[in-house]
Amino acid sequence: MTIQEAIERVDRVKANRFDDQTKIDWLNDIDKIVFKEVILKHENPKVTEFNGYTADDMTAQLLIDDSYAQVYDHWLESRIDYYNDELNKYNNSVAMYNNAYSTFVKNYRQDHAPISHDYKFGFRKGW
Repeated sequence: MTIQEAIERVDRVKANRFDDQTKIDWLNDIDKIVFKEVILKHENPKVTEFNGYTADDMTAQLLIDDSYAQVYDHWLESRIDYYNDELNKYNNSVAMYNNAYSTFVKNYRQDHAPISHDYKFGFRKGW
């Protein structure tokens, strides 16, 4: 899914007053988390660097596979609800985001080997 597609998806289902740049910033926030907490902790990452998105990157692919696009949908919805001070809606959308994100992470971990470390309990193996 591209940045443009993610923004269009949320705009179709949730009326909002936020401009594209704000939504790009929010997508940066979630992909920074995905990159640091998921991708970099597994072997053979599909991306080795993440420097964020700008308004010129509307056709850039987001880090999470399209199979888990709901992560982006619910993330953007939760940000909109939060900044609109609609706390009941926020609670619902962030709960749906948490569920979608957890599902993504669980499946990512099943499909990708974690980075192996040579250290255990602070000592190198074989010591």
